[in-house]
Amino acid sequence: MNSKRQEVVNIAKDYLNKKIEYILAIRSLTYLKHKVSDDDFDQDFILFVAIDSETDHLPSNELRANCSESWLKKCDKEIKESEEFYRDQMNEACCKLIKRFERSA
Repeated sequence: MNSKRQEVVNIAKDYLNKKIEYILAIRSLTYLKHKVSDDDFDQDFILFVAIDSETDHLPSNELRANCSESWLKKCDKEIKESEEFYRDQMNEACCKLIKRFERSA
């Protein structure tokens, strides 16, 4: 479990330092939630789960090659708007995860 906690910390730091894309950070942290917490409604992960649910129709990097240019333009616009809307909350949530898991990782 310590390695998964360290992954949470690394992804949160990478997002804050703009080393990982918004959607990838969201999806990775949502996935890792189930590895580091038994609480289905863990407050430190609620934002990531909510955004993941709102954006689950957007293609991952692996699927982008299969999408039309016009669809990707719409998706990129939606990603940008979502990231701008949630930026402050994302930064705060990432800081909470780092503080919570850095000690135990």
